[in-house]
Amino acid sequence: MELSEKISILPSILNLKRQVVGVKIIKNKENYDFIEAKQIKNKITYCYMIKLATYGKHFKAKAENFLCDGASKALGLMTVPDNVISGQVYESLGLYENREVAKEAQRDVKYIKEKNYGVEIFSLNNFPAKEFDVAIIIDSSYKIMRLMQGYSYYYGVNKNISFSGNQGICSEATAVPYINDDVNASMLCSGTRFFAKWNEDDIAFGIPYSKMSKVIDGVINTINPTESDEKKQEIIKKLKDKDINLNIELGKNYYI
Repeated sequence: MELSEKISILPSILNLKRQVVGVKIIKNKENYDFIEAKQIKNKITYCYMIKLATYGKHFKAKAENFLCDGASKALGLMTVPDNVISGQVYESLGLYENREVAKEAQRDVKYIKEKNYGVEIFSLNNFPAKEFDVAIIIDSSYKIMRLMQGYSYYYGVNKNISFSGNQGICSEATAVPYINDDVNASMLCSGTRFFAKWNEDDIAFGIPYSKMSKVIDGVINTINPTESDEKKQEIIKKLKDKDINLNIELGKNYYI
């Protein structure tokens, strides 16, 4: 099964409530100008850009379109200044007890170091064959659990998961998977929950392009041992309309 087909059936397998988002990091102006997508006209937050893509929107944006400088820095569109690296900025926001803790936290926050020009953001539901750097899925803890089970099927326990409840979408769900070439989960952050109005039980999951195929394969291969018959029947019904048979077995899972 081609990756595009796997991406196409993933929403049916997991009963996702939102569309899967693809993010492409654009290195230079020449490549950016070549992209056939609408340019964001106003300044909005990166996390709200992601929210728009979960509704099927497709667009491109550069640093001047980003309302939140934190996202511009995380994605390599702006240089990270010394007052961020030193912990001064985040200490001043009251996010850490003192400068020492803030500085230590900043050492672990992931920022793409190379200089980039912009981003292309789109729905993978609409463009399943389109290449991306990171896929982002935002859904309930159950759906993120299933994605993690899919990852673990091939890769075992993930040793790179990193989140702090700050810079949830830009750093934790985008920059961390991009830099580590590995999946990452995020509990989101107060900023994105305010600007993008996610549900209180939403969690984000970022998957680099290199891992996407096996993660979906893993999700498919763990349907029988993990899902209840009720959920299996829902999956069977949805995939029947697509004429796809995943050999799902009822009355069989590891916990009954």
